[in-house]
Amino acid sequence: MAADTQTHDDTSTSSRKRRPRRRHPLLRVSLANLLAHKVRLALTVLSVVLGTAFISASLVFTATLESSISQVFDNSMSKVDIRISTEDSIAAVPIDVWKEVADDDAVAGTRPVTIGGVMLLDKEGEASKDFSTNRAIATGLYENTGDLDSDRTIVKGRLPQRDDEVVLGEKLAAANGYELGDEVQFISSQGGVEKARLVGLDKLENDPGVREILFTESRALKILTNGDAVAGVDIDVKNNLGEEGVQELKKKLQKAYPDYQVQTGAEVAEEINSQLQKSLNFFNYFLLAFGIIALVVGTFLIYNTFAMIVAQRIRELALLRAIGTTRGQVVRSVLGEAAIVGTIGSAIGLGVGVGLAFGLAELMAALGMPLTETGLSLPWTAFVIPMVLGILVTLVSAWVPARRAGKTPPVQAMLQDSTTAVGSLKIRTIIGVLALLAGIGVVVFGAWKWKARWGS
Repeated sequence: MAADTQTHDDTSTSSRKRRPRRRHPLLRVSLANLLAHKVRLALTVLSVVLGTAFISASLVFTATLESSISQVFDNSMSKVDIRISTEDSIAAVPIDVWKEVADDDAVAGTRPVTIGGVMLLDKEGEASKDFSTNRAIATGLYENTGDLDSDRTIVKGRLPQRDDEVVLGEKLAAANGYELGDEVQFISSQGGVEKARLVGLDKLENDPGVREILFTESRALKILTNGDAVAGVDIDVKNNLGEEGVQELKKKLQKAYPDYQVQTGAEVAEEINSQLQKSLNFFNYFLLAFGIIALVVGTFLIYNTFAMIVAQRIRELALLRAIGTTRGQVVRSVLGEAAIVGTIGSAIGLGVGVGLAFGLAELMAALGMPLTETGLSLPWTAFVIPMVLGILVTLVSAWVPARRAGKTPPVQAMLQDSTTAVGSLKIRTIIGVLALLAGIGVVVFGAWKWKARWGS
């Protein structure tokens, strides 16, 4: 008998050991609850998606814009060893200074810095509405530039030799329908329509998409300067002197021209990029504001949704409390649902945000202002910040309903009628629909009165 009892106990013990234990039962309850409220879940996820999408799109777009512009400046300064300029005026370095610097033994070549461009007209003398086809960066075929202009390649024709001749960028000429031998028409800062014969097509290795129009030196200085000064002077130091030679020449020029700013090409590029960053910060904050506003507005919807879900589940939560679930577990259960909603909404928002940034870039390209030729920039901040904000906002919004669910005593919750929340939801829905119909009626009536008074 004792043996039978022992055998029975061993069998019971072994069966208890073999019985699988379900882990994280409240997580299973939370998932089941989310699936039971699909419509509300979708609306809550949508509110998170809108906010995170705006934030992600703004971060991707501004990063792409900054990268694109920085690349242009870095390419333009890649072969510049030293630049002489001023901080205030855009045309304050006398042409005589340019010529003096060009005669230095350490200088391999120089090129004046000019600011300006021309508006290119088509063959019929009309300006295109496309920014990418009618705006050209004007420059000159300057003598003794060293390696400063070594990336320019003539793909067809030849360089300009007279003031009435011009070279266009290959893409710029094709966009405006110009061919070799055609008479190019353009409007410069001097005013009036000017003309020149197209004798060549070129491209730049560092920036093949640049919209360049190349004049002779004399005509470029006439169009882009006042005849006495330029905006600055770019200098190419002889290759055999190395970096030490660059620094020595920089000190020498600073001493010879104390009234001017003497910088290396890398310093100029860094300064320009720093100024660019400051300028884009305002634009970035402006776009981020829309995302933050969307998230703030979404908090009300998220709070309302979880408040109604908790009210409808009050008896279910009371039953969980009655069978041993602690207050903290109930709170964590509701917050777990919020975390799932926030994660799903934020993840979808990231994809939507990248799509919005891509669409905006394509729109700018269609309007003739291509943002980049290398694709979108995707910084880590464009993924981490929206994801963290989306989940955090969802958790904060659900915190009060979660605490309310945990504080309700089991007996009181079982006696509470959950149909109140459903009834109030129906009442609010009816009121909302009536308000919407009233608004539509007011708009239609106003449009009818406006048409009756002013005509169609």
